[in-house]
Amino acid sequence: MPPSELEELLPMVQKGEYVLLDIRTVGEFHSGHIRYAMSIPVDELDKRLSEIDHNKKLVIYCRSGKRCLRALPMLTEEGSEEVMVLEGGIERWPGGLVTDHQDR
Repeated sequence: MPPSELEELLPMVQKGEYVLLDIRTVGEFHSGHIRYAMSIPVDELDKRLSEIDHNKKLVIYCRSGKRCLRALPMLTEEGSEEVMVLEGGIERWPGGLVTDHQDR
């Protein structure tokens, strides 16, 4: 998914129609993430799959896109039917980033 398309979807993420999942480390997430994203590091994903609503469309991202390749099989095996990856990861995100206390 191109970053411009995710920008257009953010209102639907806010409403809960999509799930935006940041799979970077907790430290990376706290230093700045895309608004409305939930954080589950890829290394914890297999243990925390139940936290994700697999009935909703899912957009995942990491720093550049490489960790998403590890996450995709786990998510699809768990039943997520539509999983999209942010092209280029957060490195290509043109919008601003927020820290935890700003994400409201």
